[in-house]
Amino acid sequence: MVERYVAGETVKALAAEHGLHHQTIRAVLVEAGVLVRTRQRLTQKQLEEIVKLYESGLTTTEIGERLGVYASTVGRQLKKLGVELRAPGWRSSGLRG
Repeated sequence: MVERYVAGETVKALAAEHGLHHQTIRAVLVEAGVLVRTRQRLTQKQLEEIVKLYESGLTTTEIGERLGVYASTVGRQLKKLGVELRAPGWRSSGLRG
């Protein structure tokens, strides 16, 4: 786990793979003496990809899963970029937009 984290794997991805909470993964990494990144800065390319994927109809959750970040991070970045977010449940209501 430590080797994969140091190589660039996210805490979220490791937690999902092992069926553990992200705080548990962080605790393991801290105990191993690994400096844990608390925030990952998204690149301009990643931000552009977030907008493109969101405009194509993917949800913030789906985008987050693809990029290995939390849906809340995706939503926050979209708002910062001036993208109007869709209402929750827009797919099930049949609404598009």
